[in-house]
Amino acid sequence: FFFHDIRNQSLTGEMSGLKLSIGMPVTVRLSEAVPVTGGLTFELLEVNGKALSHRPKRRAASAPKRKVAKVRRKTSRTGRKSERR
Repeated sequence: FFFHDIRNQSLTGEMSGLKLSIGMPVTVRLSEAVPVTGGLTFELLEVNGKALSHRPKRRAASAPKRKVAKVRRKTSRTGRKSERR
């Protein structure tokens, strides 16, 4: 996500701190287009001829894992119920 600075006519990355200003050469890829609203989403690939490093997104804290035995029991019960009907 980028913040728009009207006074400096620039965009500053919220997490990366990357600053893009008017006249900087960039390479982008169109990743989404919504014809009904006219919305466009671009993916930033290069800035000043240098490729951006794409770090993996942060994962949310993992949920507790379910025990396999409980899952098996539950699926076997639902299978029986559908057989009765």
